[in-house]
Amino acid sequence: MEKSNNEVSSLYPKMTTKVLVRAAFFAALSIILTRFLSIMVTENIRIGFGPIPIMLTGLFYGPIVGGIVGFVADIVGVLINPMGSAIHPGFTFSSILTGALPGIVYMLFLRKKGKDGNFKLAVVISVLLVAIIINLLLNTLWLSGLYGNPYMIVLIPRLPKIIIQGIVEIVVMMFLYKPLVRI
Repeated sequence: MEKSNNEVSSLYPKMTTKVLVRAAFFAALSIILTRFLSIMVTENIRIGFGPIPIMLTGLFYGPIVGGIVGFVADIVGVLINPMGSAIHPGFTFSSILTGALPGIVYMLFLRKKGKDGNFKLAVVISVLLVAIIINLLLNTLWLSGLYGNPYMIVLIPRLPKIIIQGIVEIVVMMFLYKPLVRI
C-alpha cells in the first residue's frame, strides 16, 4: 500500500521557526538536566533526566529533529561541562539514537494524528528500546572501553539503575504529554 505524499510529509515536520525554537529548547533542557541537575553515583552510573527532552523531541518532531537535538545536546553539553571526559564519539552516537529511535517508533505507530493510545504505546516502546539498545548495550560498551573495565563488571551495577530510570522516564513522559501537546 502506497502512502500519499501528504501522508508522508505529515510524519516529517517542516523546519519552521517554531520547530527550531522548540528543538533548541529541548536541547537546552537536556543539557541543564544532564550536566547540572544529575548525580554521578560512580564513574559508570549517572542518575538524571537528561534523555527525556531528547526522546520527547523525537516523538514530537520525528527521528531527524530528534537526532539533531541529541547531537547538539551532547556536543554543547560536553563543551559547557565535560563531567570528566572530552567528546566521545560513542556517547554522541548514543545521544543521536536517543532522539532518533523514539521518532522512528512513533512514525511506525502514527497512522492518524491525535491518537493518545498510539503516543502512549510509542512512549513505552521508545523508552524500552532506548534503555536496552542505548543504556544497557551501547553506553555500557563505551564506559567499559573508556575506563578499561570488563563489560560485565560495568553492566551488572548499571542494571538496577537502567530499570528504575526506564520506569521513571515512562511516567514522566506520560505526565508531560498533555501539557506539551497544547503548546
